[in-house]
Amino acid sequence: EYRRPIIDHLVNIKIQHWDRPLRILAAQTLGVLAPTDPLYLLETVLPTVIPWTVSVDLNIRHGALLTVGEIVLGLSKHFQTLNQVVPYSSSLIQSVKNIIPSIESAKLNKGHGGELVRGALCRMIQCLSMAHFPVSNTETSESTEETEDVKSQKDGKESPSFSSLNLGINTTGPLPSAKQIARRQALMGNAPKLEKTKDFVQLLQDTLDENLKLSKFEIQEAAMIALKEFALEYYVRVQPSNSPATLIKRYAKLIRTDPAPPTRRGCCRAIGVLPKSILTPHINEAIDVLSKASQEQSAEFRDAEMRLLAIQALHKVFITMMQTNEGEKVDHENTLSLDLIRLVFNTFQKGMSDYSQDNRGDVGSWVREASILALQSIVNVLHLQPQLLHEKNEQESQGSSSNAFTLEHIVQSTVCLWLKQLTERMDKIRFVAGTCLESMLKSNTTYIPHVKELSQQLLPSEYSINWGSPADTYRRVIPLIETDTYRYPIIIGLITSVGDISKTLAEESRSCLVSYLFMARKEGNPVYSLFWSTLIKILEDEQKNERVIVPAFKTLVLLFGGEGMSRDAYENPLFPLENEMLSKIFSLVVAEIKNSSDIVKIIGAIPVLCGMLSSPTSAHTQCLKHLLTLLVHKYPKVRRVCADSLYTKLLTDERVWNLVRSFSKPNSTFREENLEVILELLSTVNWDANLDVAKQERMNLYPLFGLPKPVIVQKQAPPQPEQVPVVLPTITIIENKPNTQISEAQKQSHATISPPPPTQPLDDPDEL
Repeated sequence: EYRRPIIDHLVNIKIQHWDRPLRILAAQTLGVLAPTDPLYLLETVLPTVIPWTVSVDLNIRHGALLTVGEIVLGLSKHFQTLNQVVPYSSSLIQSVKNIIPSIESAKLNKGHGGELVRGALCRMIQCLSMAHFPVSNTETSESTEETEDVKSQKDGKESPSFSSLNLGINTTGPLPSAKQIARRQALMGNAPKLEKTKDFVQLLQDTLDENLKLSKFEIQEAAMIALKEFALEYYVRVQPSNSPATLIKRYAKLIRTDPAPPTRRGCCRAIGVLPKSILTPHINEAIDVLSKASQEQSAEFRDAEMRLLAIQALHKVFITMMQTNEGEKVDHENTLSLDLIRLVFNTFQKGMSDYSQDNRGDVGSWVREASILALQSIVNVLHLQPQLLHEKNEQESQGSSSNAFTLEHIVQSTVCLWLKQLTERMDKIRFVAGTCLESMLKSNTTYIPHVKELSQQLLPSEYSINWGSPADTYRRVIPLIETDTYRYPIIIGLITSVGDISKTLAEESRSCLVSYLFMARKEGNPVYSLFWSTLIKILEDEQKNERVIVPAFKTLVLLFGGEGMSRDAYENPLFPLENEMLSKIFSLVVAEIKNSSDIVKIIGAIPVLCGMLSSPTSAHTQCLKHLLTLLVHKYPKVRRVCADSLYTKLLTDERVWNLVRSFSKPNSTFREENLEVILELLSTVNWDANLDVAKQERMNLYPLFGLPKPVIVQKQAPPQPEQVPVVLPTITIIENKPNTQISEAQKQSHATISPPPPTQPLDDPDEL
């Protein structure tokens, strides 16, 4: 009693509503109601709504496109439960196939509202694909008599035959005006007819490709979802005559050469959703192009969003190619080769090192987050098939284990990368990495190094850890420095947190690190010396990498008794146990700022050198000499910061002056009263003014510290080549007179130049 009035209300009112979410909800409701009255929707509603897809009203056009797709999908699900084919009439099939040509011919997918129409078209294509909509008029096998029997069983009424259906409406349905029906029929009739299967499939493919190239993320997303269902239906199940052999090649070419970022992004997403049967013949090219697209490229093709989408697409391709049905034996021919698995894994590893930034901030974190999730999938898939890598290694290396790519290597590298991200500065990345690591430990994954220590620290039994909270994370991860495998990644990640500008993060990480190192030194734990060895190795490996070096300088300042330390820590700085280590740190710091134009890095090195002045080693004198050298740096700000830092250190730390006294030679110019003179010079001289004045005042500081004055070597100008006098020939200008005689001697000794004749106006232009 209420069913058809409700359907009519949805069709006449709700799918034409001005509110977009309401139109979407109304169309989905009609799809859900399809099983309740399938023949009414098939015979009456669909023929009524199809002409509305070319309406001049954007709301009506958008709602009609969504409604067509949802009703077709709802009818398909209903008739599948009955093991029957949807009884489409040939005219209805042709009308649905003419929707896209009609919209394109009227240019209704462009201009104002074109994005809404494109999104609705993608959803309609997705629904048609999921509903197995026939691509030819002969695919429906149900007769009119069978349809009438179904309807009579449904409501006991006689049904009109399908031959009477047209693009108008049935008299039992909602009634638009006759003028509207005529106009819509004219628009639909002007569309080109699609008789061949390949024409309709190619039309859908072209529509999706065009939408994949748009910059609107929502449209690309809708096109990508629709392409997945479309490829499964019309390229895998139906297998039309037009083979998709060039599909991946076309996408790969656009990724490599197209200058438009939205096009490259859309093509990456398209490759990621293609089915296995299409990927297999061209899997090498697909993985290669996605791997290269996921890496930092030239300025012309630099695009963080494309790198993110390439990682996500490569992740989907790996899952698609490696998936097997439960209980099915692994087929090596239909999975990735060992070289491709290694390439995919290495690509995700490189993605974990993407720290690129732009005006939006750390955009590389998008790529790192996607890489963390992708590595988790690799470990899970290969852990479920442990014999896969073993057999592939035997096949491809013929028993040689020198270059074997094993599951143990994959698991160990993955855990190290996750621990590095778990100690870095971004809460979101820490949360994702911690969640993945916790999931791996709970799943009893094999080949995890030091799994007992990891479980004790990262899997508390009494409560769950909020990995995004620095207070919960650092105090549990830092003790893992004692393990040889995880020491390097934890320390290099911790450096960026200790040297971060965020107050909460820096304070928490500094507190945990300093407390742990003080306890280790107090107990005589060898991990204290190992920590300094690892920190020195990081400084060596990351030379000229400002992302790591600048926070590393801040970490050294902290450990040497700088800002952020408690009074006890200030009085007992955390110097290395071996003097050679401190000298090595001094050499690395000086080499890092030598010939550098990065003023932030140079200023960051000054507190490190000042902190090392408190060390009772030979590094004390080296640091003092280098600080005096920085007082005459080419940058005025560096000179001022160096003078202020040295003044503060001498004024607040009496150990420095005691070391100056102890290191001074008996016959030097050092005097106890020199300290006041030094402090006065450092505080009163305008070091950031004239460089010549700074150089003169700097020379006065050397004898006050008991140091010999440096010998200034004057740069000699390069020798100039000997000037050879050039004798120019004498030029005699001889007037061109009729009776002038020129002797042979004059011809040999003088160059004769005849002046041009005087310019006279030309009567005839041809004389020019």
